[in-house]
Amino acid sequence: MLAATIFLACKSHKSAIKTSPHDNVSNEIVHKNDLVQTLRKQQTQFEFFSAKIKIDFAQERGKDVSFTLHLKMESGKYIWMSATAVLGIEAARIYISRDSIKILDKLNKRYLTQSYSYFTRFSDVPLTLEVLQNLFVGNQILELDDTLKTDSVASGYLLRRILNKTLYQVYVTKSTNEIFLQEFVRADSSQTNRLSVQYSEFHRTNNVRYANKMSIKTEAKDILMATFDFQNVSLNPIDQVIFSIPASYSPME
Repeated sequence: MLAATIFLACKSHKSAIKTSPHDNVSNEIVHKNDLVQTLRKQQTQFEFFSAKIKIDFAQERGKDVSFTLHLKMESGKYIWMSATAVLGIEAARIYISRDSIKILDKLNKRYLTQSYSYFTRFSDVPLTLEVLQNLFVGNQILELDDTLKTDSVASGYLLRRILNKTLYQVYVTKSTNEIFLQEFVRADSSQTNRLSVQYSEFHRTNNVRYANKMSIKTEAKDILMATFDFQNVSLNPIDQVIFSIPASYSPME
């Protein structure tokens, strides 16, 4: 669910790239290498990361949903998630490794096991374990090149990278050089597909920096919005995570 919401929102269209309508970019140039290198240096480096996350999921057409996500990550190795709904009933469990994504639909007793290529076959955005871990802690989602041009916008600085026919945009606050917004934009003559990830309330624990608030918005045929409120963040070593597919579960079609 998470991977599909985030990355299939930018699925392919034969089109030219259009920039964000609220860019308002000036011709001012800052030291591009300095900014890119600063962002690279302040990327959050963690060994273990766990949190309880309150998520509110809203749809333009459809029912709003709230649930709790228990997140556990070991850098470069895995992401483990358990989603609980009303009355603490576990609805889904997800395990993301370096080579696959596994999902248990515990309410309907179904499962899905797929490689990353299954989720990115219609997208220019590469989906990897590192990309998803970067997204959760507030790092830049994709690597930026030192030669990128840096533009000034009303709220700070803007860096752009083109991925085939998708535009990746990173907005940086002037005063703190914190990333507060990242976007993937793809447009055709009829509509613009946009994925926006916004961060706020950055915290630092044991020299590890992370965002306490995150919102994800997708704009395509429908508008979807998910807000993430991080609670009980811990950087302590994680006990062994459990993920197994019961024999009684059937594969998702």
